[in-house]
Amino acid sequence: MSFSCNGQILLSGSEDRTIKLWDVATGRCIKTLRSDRLYERMNIQGATGLPFLRFA
Repeated sequence: MSFSCNGQILLSGSEDRTIKLWDVATGRCIKTLRSDRLYERMNIQGATGLPFLRFA
């Protein structure tokens, strides 16, 4: 989890491959981001702590 710079939005990730943006004041989900493939179109160069990838 991570907060926005102003502390008004919380970002959370889940094992269902979604990322959700939450309004801290109301506790409501503002937006759900979903990709067909994990990390698709994301710049993850230099990222650490990424989960183990499982292939079917």
